[in-house]
Amino acid sequence: MAVLTSPNPGGITTALIAALGLSTGKAIGDAMSPYEGQPVAASQFPYAVVYYVTPSLIAGSQDQLNPDAERFFTYQVTSVGQTRVQCDDMAAAVKACVLNRPNDQIGWITDLVSTDSRVIDRTFNNGSGTRRVDGGLFNCPDRYQLTVALL
Repeated sequence: MAVLTSPNPGGITTALIAALGLSTGKAIGDAMSPYEGQPVAASQFPYAVVYYVTPSLIAGSQDQLNPDAERFFTYQVTSVGQTRVQCDDMAAAVKACVLNRPNDQIGWITDLVSTDSRVIDRTFNNGSGTRRVDGGLFNCPDRYQLTVALL
């Protein structure tokens, strides 16, 4: 029996976190604050946290076991700031990193590739706006749907 493989969310998550850190110049956490368990200095704001939400097959896929089938990976990226402006600016920088295309509109400015897969399409899936949370910080959770295929 052949071993079936599918795109690895861990590799794409790592690529997304690295791309966001490079593009924004800010700290990016992997499912937790990049400063978890530490006091956060004012100069360390804003930052973002990436959460892998869930995979799913592309709608209409005929073969649920096909390892070459494209998958949707959904990520939530929560931007955090001491002020609403910091939070909104970080959310805009994240969105630009994930969604911006070059002037010729072919491909993406930020390529997201892992050792076994590549993001071939991406959409802004959901945003719930900026809100103040416990402790007085502002956060903005936005969701992105990435279409991933094996290399």
